[in-house]
Amino acid sequence: MELKGIKNIKKVINVQPAAEGSGANLSRVLGYSDTDKIDPFLVLDIFDSVKSEGHIKDFCIRNHTGVETLTYLIHGIINYKDTNGNLGQIIGGQAQWVNYGSAILHKKIPQKHGRMLGLHIWINVPENKKISKIPYLNIHQNDMPKIEEKNCTVKIITGKYKDIEGPYSQSINPLILDIKVKPGYDFLHVIPEAFNSFIYILEGSGAFGNSINQIGENTAVILDDGDSVFIKSGKKGMRFILFAGQPIKEPIPCGRKAVMNAEEKLNRTFLNLHTGRVLQ
Repeated sequence: MELKGIKNIKKVINVQPAAEGSGANLSRVLGYSDTDKIDPFLVLDIFDSVKSEGHIKDFCIRNHTGVETLTYLIHGIINYKDTNGNLGQIIGGQAQWVNYGSAILHKKIPQKHGRMLGLHIWINVPENKKISKIPYLNIHQNDMPKIEEKNCTVKIITGKYKDIEGPYSQSINPLILDIKVKPGYDFLHVIPEAFNSFIYILEGSGAFGNSINQIGENTAVILDDGDSVFIKSGKKGMRFILFAGQPIKEPIPCGRKAVMNAEEKLNRTFLNLHTGRVLQ
């Protein structure tokens, strides 16, 4: 029987190897060519390395403005510092949320560890909040509720799952869940119909919506319209990250690490960064 209101597959994306900073290994999963399908999300990178030489190189000094970023670390240790004086460390199982509205420079430095696994996602910010000064936020294990159910385990990185709330940004509130589904079980979750949504498969495989075809790990699946996500896990179960958010529907002229809404503002941002000044 065909399911009603279920989001089916719009696009399947295999990861593309890339490098960042001084050579840290990562894979570019989603980028600017997909922004119309994943708005308010902009870029998704996955980093996964078991060799120390692949992940102890840093992500270099980087600048962002007009965007928020969320780093979710599953395994490993990353040190962080920025020009606002923030110093921190992300440990496996934790996350870090930073708003770059008024433009800052920052550096992430992976530490030598057995395995480095995690994701880094850029999230767009509405025009009226792009120059805000919302503080940097470390999200610890205790801040992210973990729900054990018969068919699955759900960890709330940000947003709300059923009646349980996790951490929120002060400018935009997407849903990001780390979900483990047991072998051969179904997962069904209702989300607002207006939200764009996609999934990155970390482990195992699963079938989406009305399809019976299994899609395996290291793959992103952009979902179509509907009000529910339905997945049937494969023989080995499935672990995936679910992303969903209300689209902002504003123009996105982008360049380097800046995401503004008008070319004039974008050019002014680059001038300020180049001369060492930030937007007021």
